[in-house]
Amino acid sequence: MKKLNIFCIAAAMTCLTLPCTAGTPEGKIAFNPEPSGNRPFGISVGLVTKQMSDGSTKIPWMMLDQIATGKMDKKSSPSFQIGFSWSPEFRYGIGLQTGIFYELSADSYKRYYIKIDEHTLSIPLRVQWRYEIIRDLSLFIYTGPSFDIGLVYNIKERGRKIDAYKHIDSDFSRFHMMWGVGAGVRWKFLQLNIGGDWGLTPLYKSESGAHLNKPFHITLSYRF
Repeated sequence: MKKLNIFCIAAAMTCLTLPCTAGTPEGKIAFNPEPSGNRPFGISVGLVTKQMSDGSTKIPWMMLDQIATGKMDKKSSPSFQIGFSWSPEFRYGIGLQTGIFYELSADSYKRYYIKIDEHTLSIPLRVQWRYEIIRDLSLFIYTGPSFDIGLVYNIKERGRKIDAYKHIDSDFSRFHMMWGVGAGVRWKFLQLNIGGDWGLTPLYKSESGAHLNKPFHITLSYRF
């Protein structure tokens, strides 16, 4: 009787595995089937942190508030981001991640009536892999370069305004290349990204030590 029970269990297990292997070449179980329902376009909003990095020294991209308080304890400053993304996929969840994003950074020093604001365009060009856990729920990872273009860097003081990028004594570079890594989750038409970017090109035209970093960003997007 015991042998008969063992035989029945073995036969049942064999029947259960047949549907998994019959449809694949040489009876192999397929791993990571083609993800379903890719929505390549997206509109996103998010928060980006920025910093100036020179070796082990990290200071906020916007630091007037620290100068005002005398507390140099922060290593980055927040920026607002909004943009449009495009993530086409080729096979097995492998594809590209690109788009165009507008970023706004701002700060002020009220005691001396100083305000600064920077307006930037960011264009990533990354490789992405998406794996669908269950239908409509996916995880993804990505890596690749991004390119920042500074549009305007306004410095306002008592009614006087200059663009730091255009100022004759300015040594700031308005073009920055970074390398980023990140991951995220997509559920139906909503997607959450978390990642960071680190500078590859110099922050100043005359020096090569300092870089612009974005050590952390988080974005929420609507996919369609």
